[in-house]
Amino acid sequence: MDGTRATAIPDGFWRSDGPAARGTLAAVGVLALLFLAANLTRDFQVGDEGVALVDAERIARGQVPHADFFEIVPPGSFLPTALAFKLLGPTVLAGRLPLLFYGLLLIAGVDLLLRRLTENRWLRAAAALFLIPCGVNYWLVPSHHWAVDVAQLFALAALARGLDGEHPLLWGALSGALMAAGFFCLQDQGAYLVAGTGALVLPWVPERPRRWRLCAGWAAGGLLVAGGFALWLLPRVSPAELWYQWALFPASRYKGIPGNQGGLLKGWATVWGSYGWRGLKASPVYASSALALNGALTLLPLGAAAGLAWTALGRKVPRPQALALAVGALAFAGGCAHRWSLVNLAWAAPGLLVPAAGALGWALASDRRALRAAARGLAGVVALSSAAWVGAHAAGVARGPVARAVTPAGAYWSRGVEEARALESEVAAVAARVPEGKPLFCRGFVPLFNFLTRRPPPSRFNYLGYPAYHTESQRNEVVSLLERTPECRVLAVLPLEKGNAFDDFLLAHYRPLWNDGRVVLLGRVVQEPEVPDAAEGRVGT
Repeated sequence: MDGTRATAIPDGFWRSDGPAARGTLAAVGVLALLFLAANLTRDFQVGDEGVALVDAERIARGQVPHADFFEIVPPGSFLPTALAFKLLGPTVLAGRLPLLFYGLLLIAGVDLLLRRLTENRWLRAAAALFLIPCGVNYWLVPSHHWAVDVAQLFALAALARGLDGEHPLLWGALSGALMAAGFFCLQDQGAYLVAGTGALVLPWVPERPRRWRLCAGWAAGGLLVAGGFALWLLPRVSPAELWYQWALFPASRYKGIPGNQGGLLKGWATVWGSYGWRGLKASPVYASSALALNGALTLLPLGAAAGLAWTALGRKVPRPQALALAVGALAFAGGCAHRWSLVNLAWAAPGLLVPAAGALGWALASDRRALRAAARGLAGVVALSSAAWVGAHAAGVARGPVARAVTPAGAYWSRGVEEARALESEVAAVAARVPEGKPLFCRGFVPLFNFLTRRPPPSRFNYLGYPAYHTESQRNEVVSLLERTPECRVLAVLPLEKGNAFDDFLLAHYRPLWNDGRVVLLGRVVQEPEVPDAAEGRVGT
């Protein structure tokens, strides 16, 4: 360390590489573990979470994705949950268990990359603290989004080691394998990183022996993982069917899902409705911290762009590493570009946070006092808001009334008291009226009911969202199956609409068994055989 660098870092408690900074960074990691564990079964989502759990349970039972069931994303993200089900049984807690690891690995992956850009452990602790409320806690679903984020963060960390460290062949192989694993969790975000690395990063490695070793390892690692998935899927699924389910169908039908037309403004309307003037008056610390964190998420793409620009203009890191940083950030942003919303920004946050925090680190090391002060202020606001949010949850200030929804698969607790009580009563009603092990088909985006009631879907489709999402031929396939299995019950989200071909089929052939105004459980109307009337020669029933 030269004299200029030594005098730029203050002595004493606030040294960024001192024991206090190291202890704080370690304490944030422990806090993340405790907070995630305490909140692992908080809240629920009947749609996205239902798909993730039902698909994982299908795999745990031996079904082959895309052959035995229809899915628009590759199956990589379902494997950790399927393994948890195999080891612990298909329960709510087992289904959420991968989130504990995703949350910790996101923090570790960001820190691995950030430590290459800054030695300031206070800043790295602030970034880790930000990922407690704005990581998996923002969207508690064992989702393909968190799985691909984890794979890509560590792929980028391995790539960085291969670019400037020893054993480029091995680090390249690890990077390629993790990038391929990311593709098999989420195809668009995964493809962006693979294509960007192959086209923009690897060709710029200056040392020819290192470049060839890195490229060979990267290709071999990626092909090894891709080959494993091919051996699993291709004996049962044709490449044409994979292309349809992974590319053609989502490109043409995904926007039809109700709610997918939302954006940042709609998200902010929801946030302000939850934490606005009324929230600020009732719980000023919690509401203000939640608003600040959502504001930070909204501005994070601008911070990442500033960090990438600073990297390019100031030559803060060598060109291959700078290109890898840019490609990584663009892949994370590209994964949510089809629908900019607050939750999409939370999915992209780990990848965008690295260049944004890197820019703050360079600003903190600047000899310009105003720039250092601005960087300290911005990092301090994010850290204090994150700490206040976590503290409010730990103290119960943010909780308010809490309800438990107890189901045959386990329990959730939720601050949405009415939602939790409704879910519990609906699951109990279905379980009482559908014999155990018998099929239940969901009309509407509510496949979580299949998992919670232990009543499997009878179709290769986990639910039917016709006509906005599923196609006419898929509707006909479900109708044909229901006609062949009259014992199958149908759980339908209300209202049923006349003129909708599938709803018309239900109204004509099913009768309500239970109805709470939100969902209705339907059973097939069974016609008794016609017999002649002996007295009058008429046909009666």
